[in-house]
Amino acid sequence: MRHGAALRIVVLIACGGWLALRAAPDAAKIANVLTGSAAFSSYETEKPGVFRKITVADLPAPYASPSANNSSRIAARPANGWPQALAGFQVQLYASGFEEPREMRTAPNGDVFLADSSAGAVKVLHGLTQDGKAESVTTFATRLHEPFGIAFYPPGADPQYVYVANSARW
Repeated sequence: MRHGAALRIVVLIACGGWLALRAAPDAAKIANVLTGSAAFSSYETEKPGVFRKITVADLPAPYASPSANNSSRIAARPANGWPQALAGFQVQLYASGFEEPREMRTAPNGDVFLADSSAGAVKVLHGLTQDGKAESVTTFATRLHEPFGIAFYPPGADPQYVYVANSARW
């Protein structure tokens, strides 16, 4: 690599880092900033408008915590457990009855495509009833192995293809 090209790369990296710092909220200007051990949380304490500042000093040493070998698991939703929304917004259940919903993508026509991993299927939720529920649910694809991603191509208002990421073992 020539010296001039290397210098341009370093300048671009420095400028990118400066822009990222400028875009980040200033902790001194934000009232709800949690630091140190208080910055670590679970879903139970998440709220809109609360910021967390975690520094390298706050992190445990590598492999010092049991979470290094802690794999994920599905947890039941607590009774009356709902996400908290900002004032003026509301959260309600749109659809249920899926085995392991993993990814949702909204098509340009408003249909919602849902990858249901354990069911090995992609479902499509159509329409909206008066009470905010899906009007109907149809099956778009079956006999998949743990589908986990959905993309429309080409991007924009008139995609011609639906791509589904699939964990195939065969």
